[in-house]
Amino acid sequence: MKNPLRIIKRIAALLLCLTLCLQPLSVGATPVVKESTLTTKVRHYGYAGSSVIGQMENGAKISILGTYNGFYQIDCYDMIGYIATSQVKKAEDGTYYIACQPDSSETLALEYEDMRNALTLRLSLLATGEKHLGTPYVLGGSRPGAFDCSGFTYYLYAQLGISLNRRASQQLQNGIIVPREAMMVGDLVFFREAWDPSEASHVGIYAGNNTILHASSSLGISYANLDTDWFADNFLCARRVIHTPNVQIPDLEAPAADNGSCVVRSISGRTAH
Repeated sequence: MKNPLRIIKRIAALLLCLTLCLQPLSVGATPVVKESTLTTKVRHYGYAGSSVIGQMENGAKISILGTYNGFYQIDCYDMIGYIATSQVKKAEDGTYYIACQPDSSETLALEYEDMRNALTLRLSLLATGEKHLGTPYVLGGSRPGAFDCSGFTYYLYAQLGISLNRRASQQLQNGIIVPREAMMVGDLVFFREAWDPSEASHVGIYAGNNTILHASSSLGISYANLDTDWFADNFLCARRVIHTPNVQIPDLEAPAADNGSCVVRSISGRTAH
């Protein structure tokens, strides 16, 4: 005959297990809540039908260069853009700032990522890109084995479930405008069109340490230093697609080293030793 005490213990354990399993999954769990803010469209020219070249966040200070047909011409970190005058206010100290009108067609909602989740996404983006080093450049390519510049960025972000526009000039519309000195790993970096200095002809992913990972027409998927030759002369702007409420993440660093040296890429792009 089986030991009745052992049977009772097994029944008690089974009942405890069932009780725990039937409890709501949300009990004791902290839901992930994404914050959001408003942004205004920045346009290529001063009229409503002009193409969008990025977004600027609510509250951001701007430098106004002129007024055209209900739009302010502004300096977007060395790139000229236009914002509807209804989206701008003047502070008491005389400075101008973005004041988005929620019901305006010029206003967009920007969703923030939790900072640690954003870090994971950025590092995943770079790690996925590095797997394709040496892949040849193919005009119109956007899949493993064949990439052009915007096809490469389009593909990488798609692996994170983030949809970008397909062409480099159209990817200017994705994300918020950030200054060069504030670029972070995973940001989109654009370069000028030879015949139009305000248009984008090339795009890559910022990889930290003043480098980009990109699809080069001559070298395929490779790294390039932003201070060298063509890249230094034709730098256009940067766009951030993975957003956090605070752009600085000073205590979190990418674990990847450069060429086996002791220099480590920080997520903000600054180097740490």
